[in-house]
Amino acid sequence: MPCTLAVLPRESADTRASAQGSPAYRPRTPEASPLWQVVTNHAQAFLDLYDDRYAGRYGPLRDVVPRALESFQRCGILAHGFARVRCPDCRHEYLLAFLCKQRCLCPSCHAKRQAAFGELVTEKILEPVPHRHVVLSLPRRLRPFFGRRKRLTRLARLAYETLKELLQAAAGTHRVVPGAVACLQSAGNLLDWHPHVHLLISWGLFRRDGSFLPVEGTPDPETVARPFRHKVLRMLLEEGQFQLGRPHGRPPRRRSPHASTRDGREAVTTRSEKRSMVRGFGGSGVPRK
Repeated sequence: MPCTLAVLPRESADTRASAQGSPAYRPRTPEASPLWQVVTNHAQAFLDLYDDRYAGRYGPLRDVVPRALESFQRCGILAHGFARVRCPDCRHEYLLAFLCKQRCLCPSCHAKRQAAFGELVTEKILEPVPHRHVVLSLPRRLRPFFGRRKRLTRLARLAYETLKELLQAAAGTHRVVPGAVACLQSAGNLLDWHPHVHLLISWGLFRRDGSFLPVEGTPDPETVARPFRHKVLRMLLEEGQFQLGRPHGRPPRRRSPHASTRDGREAVTTRSEKRSMVRGFGGSGVPRK
């Protein structure tokens, strides 16, 4: 019978017995981490100097940053709170320090979140069909427009719609849709503001009855970038962020090289573009039976 664990609110006299052969719990020592030492020694100086040194380039400091730095310094340290974990059968127990449960900043909590999310996607979301990993990013001049969280969410939707239309064009039908998991990233390798979308998408489409229609071939990057670029520019135009020829805020200075309609909106997914989408798959599309 497997050993189950329970969390006790306080210590009792009969919880000191240790079971022989039980898995050993080795608590980590975050204070020994170079990252923890750097954050602890320099976090306050960074916050004090941010407005003068970094705000002009990276924008105002978000309220979540000081809270994240403070939580990271308390993560995994017993002095900042813990739970007592005890096995009701063998009465073995240990202390488990509270965690910050943050992404990115804390390597330990981030790894746990990654493992849990990967297990969820693999076991409960993805179907056993071919998938592709597609990354769609923005040019530097358009990145400042996506500081709002709602607009980032729409960016993920546009990325999915782009790949959906490509796969539907290759299959020759719009009555089927692909399955996808989209993850938003707001920073690049240098931790600068670089919003982009990671899309794990089924390389094929699902019918209403759940059957799968595979798609062969791989489109070239420009075939994917062209409709995505159109969709992003059209969204910004509809929201009034900038006008063609009259930039507002911090838009790109160069006019879009793509043709626009008379009302100033980008022309998206014309018939010729749909044909180019199919050609982008090497002319293969869906294998004929």
